[in-house]
Amino acid sequence: MGQPQGRSRHHNNKLRQKKSFRSKRRTRDTDQIRRDMLDPIIVKKVAETPVDGDLPGMGRFYCMACNRHMIDDHAMKAHLRSKVHKRKIKKLQDEPYSIKEAEEAAGMGNYSARTDVVPKATLNTAVSAACVNATLEVAE
Repeated sequence: MGQPQGRSRHHNNKLRQKKSFRSKRRTRDTDQIRRDMLDPIIVKKVAETPVDGDLPGMGRFYCMACNRHMIDDHAMKAHLRSKVHKRKIKKLQDEPYSIKEAEEAAGMGNYSARTDVVPKATLNTAVSAACVNATLEVAE
């Protein structure tokens, strides 16, 4: 029994397929989602979306952060409790870097660490204190 005459090449288009899958399933970037969530016109437009029979749940149950449609209220509540949604929300809460900061970090300028960003512990304490003060004012 001899050896095979040549090497068989079964995966010659694998790289091309990977690239097409990568672009096919591409989702929106975090800064784009954040910009849309902060724009009241877009939020109002999404909230007033008419019933669409082609979308799951007739298009009524939509998560703007994850860009997903759910089939009913139960699925929407389960999605809001999921790890995927919570991670996405946490990622959206971080302030996006500006182009200038990205260029400086890449070595195209003098990089200096951010000084205007408040640490999360301080931010959470300030928000909690504001909520307590607001509740006390309402109670009085």
